[in-house]
Amino acid sequence: MSTTVEQISEKIKFLPEEFLDRIMEYVEALAEGKTDYVIPEWQQKEVRERIADYKNNAQSGIAVEEVFKEIEKEFE
Repeated sequence: MSTTVEQISEKIKFLPEEFLDRIMEYVEALAEGKTDYVIPEWQQKEVRERIADYKNNAQSGIAVEEVFKEIEKEFE
């Protein structure tokens, strides 16, 4: 799948403004060729815990489509 600038722009329109600085930092890092990100241990631990929780309680999750619908409702 080839993503277009228009598709990215359309998605960004619906994000809260506080995400825009983070998005810009990411885009600038990509443009500068920076790919040597270091993920802090605390974030790795958090992801591991969330994966384990999901595996133990997979039925408790909701589909990502439903999450997006709920978020969109908040911004209508």
